[in-house]
Amino acid sequence: MALDTSASTQQVLSQHDAAPRPSSWTARLGRDWDVLGPFPIRAREQHLLSPAFPLQGSEISPVFQRNDTKTWSTALTDGGLVHWSDVVQDDNGHLSVSFPAVRWEAIRATEGWAALQHHALLHTTLTVTPPASSDSQDATVQPHLLVNAIQASFFAFLPRDRDASYVPQWHAGNIYAYPRAPKQAIPLPALSLTEETTFDVLLSADYEIRLFGDPQSRGSELPIIEIDFSVELEQEDSVSRERQLDVVPDFVDGFAFGDVLGLGLRNADSATTWEVLSIRVADAEVASAALSLVQERPVRIAPLQSRVLAVKIEQGILLAVDELAIEVELRNVNDVAGTAKPSTLRTTLSLRHFDSVSLLQKELPALSATHMLGGSPVQMLVIPPTHESNALPIVYLHGAGVEIDMPDLPTSIPRQPHSWITYPSGRTSWGFDWHGPSARHALSAAPALARILASHPTFSSRPSFAEDGRFVLVGHSNGGQGAWFVAARNPDRVAAVMPAAAYMKSQAYIAWSLERGAHYVDPILGAVLKASMTGDDNDLLVGNLVGKKVLALHGGADENVPTWHTRELVSVLRNWASTNSSDTDTGSVDFVEMPGKPHWYPDYFARIPEALDFLETAVRLSPDVSSAPVGPGSKWTMTVAWPHESGSMYGFRVLELEVPGRLARLTVEWTNSYTVKIKTSNVRSFSFPLGQLLAAGTIEESQVVVDGVPVPLRAASGSLPVILSKTGTRSWEIHPASRSPTRPVGPVSHALDTASTITIVVPNDAHDSQCRSAALRLSNALLTYLALDVQIVSAADATARVENGTTIVLSAGEDEFNDYIPHSLGDGATPFSIEPGKITLSGYTIDDPSTGALFAHPHTGRPGSRTVYVVGTDASGFERALRLFPWRTGIPVPEWIVIGQDADSMAAGGVLGAGFWDRSGSMDQQYLAWTAW
Repeated sequence: MALDTSASTQQVLSQHDAAPRPSSWTARLGRDWDVLGPFPIRAREQHLLSPAFPLQGSEISPVFQRNDTKTWSTALTDGGLVHWSDVVQDDNGHLSVSFPAVRWEAIRATEGWAALQHHALLHTTLTVTPPASSDSQDATVQPHLLVNAIQASFFAFLPRDRDASYVPQWHAGNIYAYPRAPKQAIPLPALSLTEETTFDVLLSADYEIRLFGDPQSRGSELPIIEIDFSVELEQEDSVSRERQLDVVPDFVDGFAFGDVLGLGLRNADSATTWEVLSIRVADAEVASAALSLVQERPVRIAPLQSRVLAVKIEQGILLAVDELAIEVELRNVNDVAGTAKPSTLRTTLSLRHFDSVSLLQKELPALSATHMLGGSPVQMLVIPPTHESNALPIVYLHGAGVEIDMPDLPTSIPRQPHSWITYPSGRTSWGFDWHGPSARHALSAAPALARILASHPTFSSRPSFAEDGRFVLVGHSNGGQGAWFVAARNPDRVAAVMPAAAYMKSQAYIAWSLERGAHYVDPILGAVLKASMTGDDNDLLVGNLVGKKVLALHGGADENVPTWHTRELVSVLRNWASTNSSDTDTGSVDFVEMPGKPHWYPDYFARIPEALDFLETAVRLSPDVSSAPVGPGSKWTMTVAWPHESGSMYGFRVLELEVPGRLARLTVEWTNSYTVKIKTSNVRSFSFPLGQLLAAGTIEESQVVVDGVPVPLRAASGSLPVILSKTGTRSWEIHPASRSPTRPVGPVSHALDTASTITIVVPNDAHDSQCRSAALRLSNALLTYLALDVQIVSAADATARVENGTTIVLSAGEDEFNDYIPHSLGDGATPFSIEPGKITLSGYTIDDPSTGALFAHPHTGRPGSRTVYVVGTDASGFERALRLFPWRTGIPVPEWIVIGQDADSMAAGGVLGAGFWDRSGSMDQQYLAWTAW
């Protein structure tokens, strides 16, 4: 087999060619699209609704037929009805979808931005034509599709010869228009070698303010959905490069600024799994003396999958080459007999070099640094100080859609004389809105930079900052929201925070007032679903910043994020400070509103004197997390949504909730040098620093009073910090610090914050199955949206290949039952049991057609990790559950959810049950859970 060494060899096809070329496969995408809409929805609601809404299954299969005499109800048009309309795709594949007959200005006058959020369904056809001669060599290899779906939410290809039972397989579009996202490789069903094969193409188009902005900012009232949709055919059977996925560090004085690189690869073979056996530097002289590449374990790339190969860099002497030649050795996993020889992919990496002297002279010497995080290499930009580094580092969180290689990004913060500045990518330019895996990158950036500096020959002997010390956090727009989020959940890690142009939370950014599901959902269920997003609510947790140095900034004429968001957050924080009314508030909460200023403008922070003064003071704060101003007379309240995503506040940390899904609070008051009074709400266990008490007196003199009851400290003499666990209504006792970790609780989205590569387990013999397709679709979504690495394994291989990170198990009804389930679900840690075509929850059997479930389960044998199950009673229910997987923020999925076919038109109204497990992992409706039965 020949392995492609650059871009894959693709049959690039014109979308609008009227006649096929005689010697090769061709694809023709219709230019004329049918359009049905608009329908009001809230942001992300298309994950609950059918992407084909408002069409029902019988209107799609066995045949799609446009009916111009039929109308559908909507609240957006005069008369409340819509019918099919048309749009023509231009020669570049661009679609502009709008509805000028809607009186948008009148609706937004009362509903605001929420009125502009709407959904439309688009339809056209794709025709694939075989070569003129079925005997030609080109006809022997069946092609697959390569699809770009920029700013579309979902799309599907439906073969025209389908029957009434056909279930569409929906692919996630690249709704954020990520420039580095690979095209989606999509296998096609058996194509005719003698005549054309036609597919119906369905596309879900959704207008979101965060994507397309306010039309008034361009002088219009008309919201327009802008989509680029293109299709190519590919007939490769090779492993090729995906260079846009590469993660490569810069070199300073000849040494890598990071210890890992990522190599983007794609398996263009639709039938073969390829395993990367080794990777090496091709130049023997370079490999022996200067640099070697180490792959810690073999990596498998499933058919049509893209992955980033993580490679450790080991370096002896400086490297001076600008281009590094690399050889990747691969083997065909399908070659069970082992008769085929390994194949070699030869490729290159371009390297950027800097010398440390010129770094001090350059105005903006932005370095690319790399490190491992969650099983994959991640990248950050780094700006060195102009003088000796003896101050706190600054971590800057960028706005939505900002790529870290954009030339203006390093200008965001003025270069500092004594502080390193790091710009973490957040994994991608939108990431997870600086929550979950993106927040993990924000927290890991400064420690990773400290390790890089300590191991780099040029910087290891120079003064720097401590890996475990505090840092200054700055962010703008989505990054400003992220700065509030990260700081409020990790107040001891952040010395000071400066959020700019931040929104409070997504639910307040664009209100949910036109949510379709709200018309059908049970109010208790609605509360349970909302509780799954409590961790995103910055206003609920901002009180954790009492006593912290805070400067909030916002333009008075911000056209992107309304200024009231920052005003309100500052108001809430100041209210917490005044409520505590203690000496704890030795920090400052300042707010600067710039009159008449927009969302962003050049030299944003440099033009605000208060921001420059803030940074100058903040970087001089103590790096020691124990330097917080606590002691006699201090009082504060700590609020926690999910303990596993929250750190400590003044050394106190909530470890376990009494009722998962509800907020927990600790109110701490130092009444004198020896006494601390603690009031708890929904807290099962917490820890606190005994050392702060012992600094004032002995254990015998010190007293801790929890919920009005003194707790003896004698048993804590050898335990720092002290862990207290609740044993009764007002009874607490000391636990050993070495106790077993608590079960991670929280919504399914927490599984994205993985410790290692995510493993998707599919049923055995699933080559052309629905589960194999789902695994590829989910793998692509996690790579596109979050740059998460995924391996796809069969149930038979799972026990040996599952890693310490998140595992996702797919099982699609009776026909595609996953044999890994009895092994992984058999410990009874959650009340689900899964059999072919049947789901049982706490003894209640669910076997209705078109029903799916998505739930989290403790990772077998790996404390702290999770397994997520995506299951269905049949193919339809499985697809419905799969669309709920939260690769974007704002998808309300608690620890478990069961969904039925009514969700296709009722969204959350079709949810049959949802909730959180209790502390032991069981379902108790006295806790936070709801079922329809």
